[in-house]
Amino acid sequence: MNSMNNALSISVVDDTPANLRLLDELLREKGYQVRLFPRGALALKAAETNPPDLFLLDIMMPEMDGFEVCRQLKANPALRNIPVIFISALADTENKVKAFAHGGMDYVTKPFQEGEVLARVHTHLALYAMQQTQARQQADLAQLVDERTADLLRAQRVAHIGSWKLDFQTQALHWSPETYRIFGVPEGTPVYLTDFLDKVHPQDRDNVIRQWTLALQGHPYDVEHRIAQPAGAEWVRERAEFGLGPDGQPHTAWGTAQDITETKAHQAQVDFITHHDVLTGLPNRAHFLDLLRVCMANSTVLQSQLAVAYIDLDGFAGLNAQFGRDAGNQLLMQLGKRLAMAVRERQYLARIGGDEFAVIMTGLKTTDDYLQPVQRMLEAVSQPLDVQGHTTQVTASIGISQFPQSDSVEAEQLLRQADQAMYLAKLAGKNRLHVFDPMKDESTRERFMRIEEVRQGLTQGEMRLYYQPKISLSSGEVVGFEALIRWQHPQRGLVPPGQFIPLLEQHPLAIQVGNWVIETALAQLARWNADGMHTCLSVNIESLQLQDPDFVPRLARQLAAQPSVEATQLELEILETGALNNMAHVSRLIAQLNGMGVACALDDFGTGYSSLTFLKQLAVQTIKIDQSFVRGMLDDSEHASIVNSVLGLARSFDRRTLAEGVETEAHGQMLVELGCEMAQGYAIARPMPAEAVNDWLDQWLPPRSWQATTPLEQGDVPLLMGEVEHRAWMKTIKACLDGQQDFPAPQGHDTCRLGHWLSKPATQQRYGHLNEFKSLVQQHAAVRATGVDLLQHVGLNTDTDRQTSWHRLQTQSKALIATLQGMRQSILEPISIWQ
Repeated sequence: MNSMNNALSISVVDDTPANLRLLDELLREKGYQVRLFPRGALALKAAETNPPDLFLLDIMMPEMDGFEVCRQLKANPALRNIPVIFISALADTENKVKAFAHGGMDYVTKPFQEGEVLARVHTHLALYAMQQTQARQQADLAQLVDERTADLLRAQRVAHIGSWKLDFQTQALHWSPETYRIFGVPEGTPVYLTDFLDKVHPQDRDNVIRQWTLALQGHPYDVEHRIAQPAGAEWVRERAEFGLGPDGQPHTAWGTAQDITETKAHQAQVDFITHHDVLTGLPNRAHFLDLLRVCMANSTVLQSQLAVAYIDLDGFAGLNAQFGRDAGNQLLMQLGKRLAMAVRERQYLARIGGDEFAVIMTGLKTTDDYLQPVQRMLEAVSQPLDVQGHTTQVTASIGISQFPQSDSVEAEQLLRQADQAMYLAKLAGKNRLHVFDPMKDESTRERFMRIEEVRQGLTQGEMRLYYQPKISLSSGEVVGFEALIRWQHPQRGLVPPGQFIPLLEQHPLAIQVGNWVIETALAQLARWNADGMHTCLSVNIESLQLQDPDFVPRLARQLAAQPSVEATQLELEILETGALNNMAHVSRLIAQLNGMGVACALDDFGTGYSSLTFLKQLAVQTIKIDQSFVRGMLDDSEHASIVNSVLGLARSFDRRTLAEGVETEAHGQMLVELGCEMAQGYAIARPMPAEAVNDWLDQWLPPRSWQATTPLEQGDVPLLMGEVEHRAWMKTIKACLDGQQDFPAPQGHDTCRLGHWLSKPATQQRYGHLNEFKSLVQQHAAVRATGVDLLQHVGLNTDTDRQTSWHRLQTQSKALIATLQGMRQSILEPISIWQ
């Protein structure tokens, strides 16, 4: 095969220069590397140092004809497989047969058709390539077989497998040296079948004899047994096959004896680990349920009662976070020992997982007999603990379920009932017990069933992430996306988060769902990075995730699993109400995240505490204004004031701001005037699957009004607030006319917020010199007078009169709004789309 380059090489041997030139041009045009030879000897010599992939060989040549060239070529082991195509003017059958007899693969008669030559060349080069590939594969396979054979031989030497042979006539056994070692018998000692049976452990001897008897009846002989000590092994596995004579009776047996002592020890260890908690040595959940099934069966037979206590430690997560996981494990070991000392005979303790334990209390005579044992458990847990030189204390919440019940119940269900009761004990204040009542806890059961459905949805891959863009209001640039979870339910379709996320509040499944969201978001960022789309993603963090001591280390592992994603591409949105639960812990957590390069945002700002101290303690980079305020800000002065106040706080603390719920172009323009930096909402885009993002980016154009508008100075903000307040007043008038609310008490033009602002000395000093301001004062007085008159006479006027008055009020209102906007335009010259 040609090794000079990737082009396939062809040696053309012909004593006619015209033929050589023709074939050279024909083949080179198709990308082949062509070597031309006028003599066969020259071609053979060149092939020895640089073999071609194909020969095109003329027959009638001086010194050495084509037949001889082909014969010598095929006689050379290194060249014999190279395909040869004869090209000759000899068209008789005899020469064609002779060409094939000398090893030729094909025969083309001159004058030839160029297409025919190229087709045959292509075919034989392809066949030659396949032959070479097959040859390499066979060589690789042969080498692999040799390597595996050597590995097997080496493994047999170290696997501690002995062999033996039994002569049925003499009952003599022939053991290999390894078999002597396994059974602890000096090598070379004569051994008979009875000697072997003597070396079998007495407790296993009957089973070995039974298996041997079955083997003589045609069953396989494969038995594990112990060896009487002293010996080189404790456990051995024996297998054998039998040689039968003409009469069908065995005359010889051949077998192996494998030392499985380590395997048995490992099996015993695995069996313990499978059924016990590694940290405390207590039975685990699976073993506990097996014990519970046995106890429930015995209780049914004996007609006695039992109870299950589900124990969860209160405040353990905080201690684990404060002192570290190692100290937390030591605490769990101490508490496990305390609980073990608190249980009595016929009571079975297990560690279910994490900081949760469970106890089966059997042989109860009355329904209240569990009280005393449970009280012992509560007292045992609450005793002071020493942690790294510090004295601390934890308590326990305990849920109780009882058996038998009026309805049939399985062990798993009984444990879940105790778990549900424990959850209610925590809600009731912790450090107490709660007894499961099937009637009273029906709603709790339904909630847990729904939570279990969410868990199955997560396990079965039904969760989806949708992505909502976040943009800069001034430039329209996409600054990132928020990842929002959806549930693709097989029956209910696409379920929004509001229908299942609230179920998970303070439930451990919230952590699993949160981890799935983070991992899925990071994987999507990695895909976007690979596609050349470098952006940022924000994800919501639930309060229970914030309390998880493994949250930050797990996030570091999740980031490390996506090496193409930078930590700065991820933003975590922390609910304001969630941060209130443990301000100091959340503050430390945000500092750790900032140290990793992960940005943090305060979500739903304004719905909780929202104090200066709150902003000072939490070093978040972004404040997200809750959508409930943003949506109502156009005609609700209270909401507009809240939005403006939040923006002022953000400026004071040098925080970026993002408004949620921007549903119309008017929302966005007002936010720009108030100085908000970023926004997201339906006016920009609804949340979308990842595959729709690129199409949206291609067509996204921000409204011109947003880019043409600039923020108002703080002294001019009342002009905007006045418009909002007036719209709110007009909305109230319309609701009263439509009978949707009671009529308010009549108010003069100087009693409303806009009128009060117009009359302030500072306002008149700032705007009094403007003609628009003078018009504004007159328009406001007129519109308020028309409104008051309309409300006072609404019961006296006909429908036609009311309609006429309402249209007049609307006309005055539009003029008032136009004046307010004109005053702002004289400052900023924005494009208004409010009307």
